[in-house]
Amino acid sequence: MEIIDGQGHINSLGANWDKVDPSVVVERVVVAMDAVGLDALFIDEFAGFDDQMRLLPGNVLPNGILRSTAPFAETAVKMYPHRFAFLSRVDPRDPEFASLIGQYRKRPGLLALRVVAVPGSGHRELIESGGYTGWFAACEANDMPVFCQIPERTPQLLVPYLKKFPKLRLIIDHCGTWQKPEGGTKASQLPAVLEMAQFPNVGLKWCHAPRDLSAQPYPWRDVVGHLKTAIKAFGAERIMWACDTTISSKTHSWAKGLFYILDSGQLSQSEKEWVLGRSVRSLLNWPKPKAG
Repeated sequence: MEIIDGQGHINSLGANWDKVDPSVVVERVVVAMDAVGLDALFIDEFAGFDDQMRLLPGNVLPNGILRSTAPFAETAVKMYPHRFAFLSRVDPRDPEFASLIGQYRKRPGLLALRVVAVPGSGHRELIESGGYTGWFAACEANDMPVFCQIPERTPQLLVPYLKKFPKLRLIIDHCGTWQKPEGGTKASQLPAVLEMAQFPNVGLKWCHAPRDLSAQPYPWRDVVGHLKTAIKAFGAERIMWACDTTISSKTHSWAKGLFYILDSGQLSQSEKEWVLGRSVRSLLNWPKPKAG
């Protein structure tokens, strides 16, 4: 079984990552992947937010919009092209957003874009007002998959775009849930997210589920129950697993984030194969390396 982690901020893995050459960090990541048992990893390079809630790293344009860069991800793809691929970000307020999306689609290892519409960034307001229409149109035209996270409003704000762009390949981030209730879990938010399975071009990233959906200790059997419900809605071929270990390490190890699914008796072998690897390949059109 091929195992692929669908999200990793590899640039921040390990101490002093921002003071060493990216190649050193990449080698560190490969050692960790081998220890856990991962064949490949999909990178989202992320170095925090600046004081205007712009996602770093990147270069600020004259109009104040940040254009993302990914030095660690690009280094990883050059060093280990069969083990890494990555995503980027393109702001719809960038005057060259349409041409950038077309260019990015042709870059080695760059397989998707991501929207993180956190409060204060202006992106949620843009999505709500229709300001992403041209952006999603460009992604659909270039067959560029899009990961999307809209805190508290994912189903409501994305459905109008999905109706307009039926060929857009969209993956809902982090189970589509947000803001864990005091003393509870986010499980009550799942039904609205699962309704989006009606759109055949929509996938679901199963990430941070142990932290957000479980009321039990490891191996989080209640989370696997929620995953089974999601599989019933979407089909295993539209659900991709991710650990996001530099974030989830606050609550559990990379290995636990994998093995609660891999060792589960609640899932079939076929379901595990899709969720843990085949779906990432399929949803992102990421070719599997040829043998030898």
